[in-house]
Amino acid sequence: MMKKIISVLICIVIAVMTLPFTVSAADSASFRVRLAEQTDKTATVVVEFTDGTGFSALDFEVKYNSLKLKLTEAKLGSGYKLFRDAQEEKGSQIIGSINPDSNPIKLSVATLEPFAKINNDGILMRMAFSKIGGTKVSESDVTLSVTNCQTKDMKDITASVSYDMDSAVSGDSEQPNQTAYAQRTSKDNMNDNDSASAAKDSEIGEPVTATDSQGNVITVQNDEDDPSAENSSDPSSAQDSSSNAKITSNKSKTIAIVAVAVILAAGIAVLLYIIIRNKKKQETEF
Repeated sequence: MMKKIISVLICIVIAVMTLPFTVSAADSASFRVRLAEQTDKTATVVVEFTDGTGFSALDFEVKYNSLKLKLTEAKLGSGYKLFRDAQEEKGSQIIGSINPDSNPIKLSVATLEPFAKINNDGILMRMAFSKIGGTKVSESDVTLSVTNCQTKDMKDITASVSYDMDSAVSGDSEQPNQTAYAQRTSKDNMNDNDSASAAKDSEIGEPVTATDSQGNVITVQNDEDDPSAENSSDPSSAQDSSSNAKITSNKSKTIAIVAVAVILAAGIAVLLYIIIRNKKKQETEF
């Protein structure tokens, strides 16, 4: 009989000792910060309830990197709205508010019935940001702090936070092993049928293909790949050609001057001969 009483007492003690741990384990909730969408200059981030004890009171803060991100919108999420509509149909009440004018952004939720996901949607808040082009939002750029989480009996719920910031860039089809934001060159904004675009290709050192009037493909070679173009554009060759031209011009001028001088001298000699002959003739007649 004594052994039975002792056994019962031991069972009661074990049950009492394990009860707080069981309650503590049950009163826990998980939240997640997730990068829902990202483009080159914008990002959408959500805060969602993933699983655990449904809360009746919740307060949290979201701090973001204001040097990299600019908040353009903060609103209650789709999961909150679905739960609110379901509670209102039952005649129950739920209150949610956001303060988007501060950093950190603050959200508060109070409900008579514990929060539960509807259609597996637990999104409580959605935030839209503009960001520096070519950058990617990381876990350190948006952080969540749960300041209050309680059951409807006003018991504290242990809250844990996780992050999922690996959303792919939308609007672009990326190739494997390709960086999310590739550097652009003059070739990225090129029209294949535009001669001006072809000139841009030539400027970046690549052969340019084009079509003639008959539709045949021709190649326009860059000056850098054409040795004859390099030779023709050699400064020393240009200077030699200019010097030769000047020498030839000087020789032509000298020959012309000499010819004029010879003709002038011959003319003067003939004129003197005629004058002397006429003078002798006149002296003979007298």
